[in-house]
Amino acid sequence: MLFDPEVVTIGSFLGHDISVASVVVFNMDERAAILYLHALFRRRHRIRRARFRRKLRDMKRVHDGFVALYQRRLMYSMMMATALILTSVTPADRSFWCKARPGEWWNYAYATFNDTEWRENFRVKRSTFDFITRSLGDRIRKRDTSFRKAISVEKRVAVTLWRLSTNAEYRTIGHLFGIGRNTACVIVRNVCKAIKDILTPRFITIPRGQRLLEVIDGFENRGFPHCVGAIDGTHIPIIAPTKDPADFYNRKGWHSIIVQAVCDHEFRFTNLYIGFPGKAHDARVLKNSQLYEHACNGQLFPHRTRNIEGVEVPLYLVGDPAYPLLPWLMKAYPGRQLPEDMENFNDRLADVRKIIEQCFGRCKARFRCLLKRNDSRIDNLIDIVYACFTLNNICEIFHDGFDPEWLEDQDLEERVHRHLQPNPNGQQQRGQNADARDVRDAIKDYLLE
Repeated sequence: MLFDPEVVTIGSFLGHDISVASVVVFNMDERAAILYLHALFRRRHRIRRARFRRKLRDMKRVHDGFVALYQRRLMYSMMMATALILTSVTPADRSFWCKARPGEWWNYAYATFNDTEWRENFRVKRSTFDFITRSLGDRIRKRDTSFRKAISVEKRVAVTLWRLSTNAEYRTIGHLFGIGRNTACVIVRNVCKAIKDILTPRFITIPRGQRLLEVIDGFENRGFPHCVGAIDGTHIPIIAPTKDPADFYNRKGWHSIIVQAVCDHEFRFTNLYIGFPGKAHDARVLKNSQLYEHACNGQLFPHRTRNIEGVEVPLYLVGDPAYPLLPWLMKAYPGRQLPEDMENFNDRLADVRKIIEQCFGRCKARFRCLLKRNDSRIDNLIDIVYACFTLNNICEIFHDGFDPEWLEDQDLEERVHRHLQPNPNGQQQRGQNADARDVRDAIKDYLLE
């Protein structure tokens, strides 16, 4: 039997016996034969494709195994090398990649300065300095590495105190302490942030318990009954910010941010609100502060009243005429040629209110960076101001002393606080209420006795 050559070729390609293929083909019509051969072709193709995929998967599995083994061995080698370096190499002096800076002055000062010299140069006694370093040590301490030794906690605190007390340039600080200019800037920023986060909540708080009774007695001895503090604001000079500079231009003719503060009878700050633009009025700053919100909600002071001239007088603050008259905030009677009892009240209140002005003066005399225009960003400056006011409280609590010459050097009589503002509501005294007037009248009558 003769076979068609095309049938033989297709049958060989498909792996079938020629005779079988030919019999199958010749027993079918033309269309059925084509479909049959096409099905055989597809089956052979699927078999070869599946075989190729299995081989590819096997090759990939072997490759991934070799890669994983290589990575494990590489990681093990790196860990062993790191452990060997850390255990065998001691921290080196900062020489081969940092510019050598001697810093002998700091080494001499730390070893030889007495309390008077510490206070004159760093504004704190040595014992207070040690307390600050212990309190901040865990937050600001850095580890030695194989490349260099870390700057000590003591030097970091000293750099910050020097900057705050003198407002010296970072270049000058770098020469004194043997560090770079940028390093000094970073240190001051980090230490001030640590002071704000760690020490401010401990040393700037509204008095409670026994301390509250001491404050009330302190103001009573100064001539004002049931008072727990004096409130006022002061300006901190800044360079004109790029965003909304007009908002920071104050009525004294320069750019600033406002610090609203409350203090007790011993020149200790008990509440701070920092960062409002210098153009704002003191009354507006007050109404935007948490102090105002807590006081209006009855959460600022304990509910402790005293019957004075038949009126239940709550705990209150004293402020200047820029503030509204509220049951918890007393201010002077407005106008001139007042009756004798009102004049007496105003004089006594002015004498007590001077405490906050003196408190601002002492703080700015200790830390002169608050007197000079500061070139820091607003958010960094707020941390710096918090740090200065907190450190001032620490100095007062630890009885570090205050040198009156610090006030004379900068003529602080004109630069610290002279920014009294007119009442934005005029003589009508809008914002007062009957309860506040009754409280003020009762205190007025009490003081006249």
